[in-house]
Amino acid sequence: MSSSAASRRGRRSSAKDGGSLLAQQLIDKQKTWSDADAAARTQRLTHHPIGGAIVITNARLFDPVTMKSAPSTTIVVRGNRIERVGPDGTIAAPNDAEKIDARGRTVLPGLWDMQHPQQ
Repeated sequence: MSSSAASRRGRRSSAKDGGSLLAQQLIDKQKTWSDADAAARTQRLTHHPIGGAIVITNARLFDPVTMKSAPSTTIVVRGNRIERVGPDGTIAAPNDAEKIDARGRTVLPGLWDMQHPQQ
């Protein structure tokens, strides 16, 4: 084998090893960026009301158990729990609650849970 052929083979080997290192560095940088982007998106899209509660009025509430909708419904949500539900005007809204007028739109409680496989 000529010295130039051996030299080329040696360069390919070191380039291949360096390529693996470079690829891993790129993968690591992409993961760091992706994690930071997901954290920023979560911060931007996650809403935490100042008083800790949200009152939704004038909603059409879909009940997945009965498969029926109830018009003109008030829903009190505190944290990640539905605290109270009832016809508009029958549920007292906490004073510190953020108020949302659903204007007849449909509310689907538990929709997020539908995205997970049942255990």
